[in-house]
Amino acid sequence: MPKDSVDMMRVGGSDFGREHVDGALQQGLELKKWWDENKSGVSKFELSGRRSTLQGIGEKPVELPQDLADEPDYGFFAEADIEGRKVPIRGVVQDFFYDHLGIHHLPREAAVRAQSLQKRQLRTFVLKYFLRVTSWAPPQATPVLNRLRQPFYMRYLSMEPPTEVLRSGTGMVQHYYADQCGRIKACPRPKSRIYPLSEIGKGSGLPADADAEENVKQWVLTSTQPYDSKISLDLGGPEVVLPLSSKRHCVLSGDFIKTTSQHEFGPGWAFVDLPHGGAISDPGDRIEPGIALIRFRLKGDVIRVNAVFIVNRPREFLNISLNPMVWGRQMARFFGQDTADQMLRPFGLGERAPGPEVGFDPVSGASEFMKRMGDSGEPVARLRRRIEEDLLANLASATRRSILSTRNIWQEFPDWSDGSKLPRWVVNGEL
Repeated sequence: MPKDSVDMMRVGGSDFGREHVDGALQQGLELKKWWDENKSGVSKFELSGRRSTLQGIGEKPVELPQDLADEPDYGFFAEADIEGRKVPIRGVVQDFFYDHLGIHHLPREAAVRAQSLQKRQLRTFVLKYFLRVTSWAPPQATPVLNRLRQPFYMRYLSMEPPTEVLRSGTGMVQHYYADQCGRIKACPRPKSRIYPLSEIGKGSGLPADADAEENVKQWVLTSTQPYDSKISLDLGGPEVVLPLSSKRHCVLSGDFIKTTSQHEFGPGWAFVDLPHGGAISDPGDRIEPGIALIRFRLKGDVIRVNAVFIVNRPREFLNISLNPMVWGRQMARFFGQDTADQMLRPFGLGERAPGPEVGFDPVSGASEFMKRMGDSGEPVARLRRRIEEDLLANLASATRRSILSTRNIWQEFPDWSDGSKLPRWVVNGEL
């Protein structure tokens, strides 16, 4: 085996083999096939009451042209045929305006040339840089970057500026890839410099401007991190706000990426569940089988985005671990990562705690208890349905926000074909 290839991959403190990735890709392909065959017949419901209007203070709403209007975000629940069994799934479908090239006022020949130029620029931006710039830094006090990171419990007591740059949106980093011979290798640093989509997978059909054949990757294992995602639950009393900060592990593959069309292109991936090991896990930890398809569509001088996310609909909403070793490690981390390492190393405890991975779900447990007591459990079922709809609405909002946050970056630089003219933070995906 070559020195730079590996047998086992390690992400988030968990070791796993290639079978995890292969299984996720196979299930993702079957889910994509199911969606292609059934998307027109799936019963959808509106997630938000977005209006396709422009309205200033004290003004009457002005209807936008159809090609500039935003469609409402839609969600759905269904069952898909995956590997010969019925799998409950939930999904989000979005279609919204991204940018207007503003070339309609030019003479015909000039407009054709301008559209061709902008098409090449957009393809380069989407296929090479888009996934590197989907997170951003909101305004904040200047962070003290040369100081040690504070323990979790001290961050709320200290008057010092934060030690790290705060982020919003959804960041993506890459971990491992499989080359054209199937060898698994670690991705070089910086991890946020996602490989160009034209280099990933022969199945997508490499465009003429792709790099040499030896640079082709069969797939790339990545993680997405929602930085400011949360869900608010109205339980009839005080509002409960739950942060949804779970990393979602993804496999970029040519079977989900679209690069061949001149008018529609964009990233896509399959979700893969990796061992979690936390004291409390939310639905973001159990989303396999799942896929994401993001397509930029250029029609005339209007750019629109179509996004589809489909993930598993688990029976459990929350999983609270009953393993005391898991909670012990979680408490040690409360005092900081360095402190946790010092406390756990003498006991041989790393990222994964020993003992059985058993837990319970309070939402499903309450429903089952009510049924055993002779109640239909309908109130809990309605609560669960509302929670799941809120999760879909949260996903739709976060997706739209992350994608539209890249619009200013796309508009800021006139030439995306020459990477040497772009700032380092865009090329490397670093803030």
